[in-house]
Amino acid sequence: MDEQHKDLSLADLIRRYRNGERDFSWVELTDGESARGIDLSDAIFDHSWIDSVDFTGSTLRGSSFRDAHVKCCTFDEADLRESDFRGSCVDGASFISADLTGAQFAGATAYGAELKEGDLPPTEK
Repeated sequence: MDEQHKDLSLADLIRRYRNGERDFSWVELTDGESARGIDLSDAIFDHSWIDSVDFTGSTLRGSSFRDAHVKCCTFDEADLRESDFRGSCVDGASFISADLTGAQFAGATAYGAELKEGDLPPTEK
């Protein structure tokens, strides 16, 4: 873990989000926890390390994951409209039936390939 990253449990993140906090840059969520169906619209996860978290059916509209590590996360059926994954690592992430309208993935990497402007990540694991 980079010494700039802050460990944060998903329960604490959700509590802080519900209290109005939106900037979760540089957090580390790696317990493979479930955030299924949670609304985290406009949350900022830039530079974060989020590994194996299940966001199935969650609302992440307008959220930012710039330069983040979201390997092995599940975003199936999530609302990711206008989200920003530029420069992120999405290896093993699943986006099956996710709404990616307006989502940005330029410069993101998936299995060693760099996505270009207008590219979307693979939709299946």
